[in-house]
Amino acid sequence: MATYSSDKPQPAGRVLQVVNGLQKTVASTTSSTPAATGLEVTITPSSTSSKVLIIMSIGISSTQDDYGYIKLYRVIDSTATEVTGVNSTQSSNANNVNAWRHYGHRDGDASYEVLDLSGNYLDSPSSTSAITYKVYWANTYSDQMVTAQPYTVDTGNTYTNMFSNQITAMEISG
Repeated sequence: MATYSSDKPQPAGRVLQVVNGLQKTVASTTSSTPAATGLEVTITPSSTSSKVLIIMSIGISSTQDDYGYIKLYRVIDSTATEVTGVNSTQSSNANNVNAWRHYGHRDGDASYEVLDLSGNYLDSPSSTSAITYKVYWANTYSDQMVTAQPYTVDTGNTYTNMFSNQITAMEISG
């Protein structure tokens, strides 16, 4: 088995570090423009040739009929840039926007349910500065989206469906 020293160039594709972010606090939005969810992770790449693999999972709940989306932003030195690009195309429907992932729920029990949105993104930040990756969301139809708990907490039961959201950043040698 080969060993590598951190002061020497690493072979391409090697995982150099892993950082995880966890969100347990309840957050909500009524905004139709992207706003931070509170789910984020910070990593400082060791080389400008490194890539950063982002793996994310966020649960969203809402009222009966709701649509929304999430986007991933990279923040370096207080400058936020959307990095996920377009994974869908905008249609003539005003509620459909270009986004990383879309959320849609039409169900009478929607406020008791949680939908999981997950995704991966391989970024080439070309930086050795601290980078914070943040998940943003927006509500395009209805009134409110909630994360880290169902929109309606069923207090009549002996349990509450609380959950956490996670984002992981892995530095990959370039």
